[in-house]
Amino acid sequence: MVLERLRGGSGKGFDESTVARLQATFLRFRDPDTKDIDKGELVGVLQHLGYVHIDQVDVLRIADEVVEYSTLELEDFMRFMQRYSELETSRYRQVFESFDTNQKGYLDNEDVMKFLSHLGHTPLRSAVSEAIRLVDLDQNGRLEFEEVVLLTHLYRHSEGFTRAEVQRFTRVFEEMERITQADADEDVVPAEKLTSMLTKFFGVDKWETAQKISEELMATAAKTAQKQQADGSSKDRVVPLGVQFSEA
Repeated sequence: MVLERLRGGSGKGFDESTVARLQATFLRFRDPDTKDIDKGELVGVLQHLGYVHIDQVDVLRIADEVVEYSTLELEDFMRFMQRYSELETSRYRQVFESFDTNQKGYLDNEDVMKFLSHLGHTPLRSAVSEAIRLVDLDQNGRLEFEEVVLLTHLYRHSEGFTRAEVQRFTRVFEEMERITQADADEDVVPAEKLTSMLTKFFGVDKWETAQKISEELMATAAKTAQKQQADGSSKDRVVPLGVQFSEA
């Protein structure tokens, strides 16, 4: 989907499978009464489709350029998606070229490390090396433009961990959840057990850091719960003193 969307934003237009997915997304997010999508829903639509670094100002600007009304019909929505994909592709290209300083047409390992740091990640060589192997479609040891875009999405979803680390952390999380007998439907480990979970994964030498993180999480959750109780919103929503897998 990422490459199809990227190519669609390069002036080639969306392929049939991408068009079908966009149409299905429109049906999912449209208002059941008006049969249109409200402009306020577009950020959520883009997130659902896997777009990253979404700027609400750009979203509304493009939507307003497509149609003056507050909602979009299917045809308007498809034109919006085309325009937004063109913007995304253009910005990816600008960033890629800024790191391809010698105009080689590709990024090597050192370029990739700098690129990921620019995006706000703290790249580890082991994670970067594995990610490069996964997205290097032609297996030439370097990343061309489309492969760099794939890397961006892969790194975002793995949070910079290697596949083995993600699998290991999943096992640790599930074990702690089972030990604490947390509600299986919520997939939550109590915050007071976070220290043990992080220590088990990263090692005993990281105990103090794990303890600090756990204390900060519990304090934040407690403050949020107190605020909700004060304004009466706690009747509808309870803040769990725990973490889900994605938060851990």
